[in-house]
Amino acid sequence: MDVRDSFPMTVSGKIRKVDMRAEAVARL
Repeated sequence: MDVRDSFPMTVSGKIRKVDMRAEAVARL
């Protein structure tokens, strides 16, 4: 198994948080 499969939730969660912030700033 790949190491990425071990914790995809944390990585995806961090990326989603960054995307949400980026979208919020862009809308402002």
